[in-house]
Amino acid sequence: MTIKQIPIFFVFFFLQAFLLKAELRLPAIFGDNMILQRDSPIKLWGWAEKNETIHVRFMQQKLKVQADRNGQWSITLAPTPYGGPYNMEIKGHSEQVSLKNILVGEVWLASGQSIWNGR
Repeated sequence: MTIKQIPIFFVFFFLQAFLLKAELRLPAIFGDNMILQRDSPIKLWGWAEKNETIHVRFMQQKLKVQADRNGQWSITLAPTPYGGPYNMEIKGHSEQVSLKNILVGEVWLASGQSIWNGR
């Protein structure tokens, strides 16, 4: 790469960064085959284009929220009794995320300690 090509490379790089659109996405904790806690409010969050309206459909619940100026959004679904499998659809202006095989039930986090006596 010559000295004359370096400024052109940086201009191209920064132009591409401005032209890229934000995509509708969720954190890795949300996905197909997940289990949600029953009888508790369900909080969802993610990222989208700034000020984009996000529509969430889960069972009979249909909610919408607007992303903030940084593209972050969050919404809370009403408590749900156990059951499933269900589907969830999250739609933005031009993109959609579909989550399948969602179960609602008891979610337990357990930890323990192994005892090793060195023998």
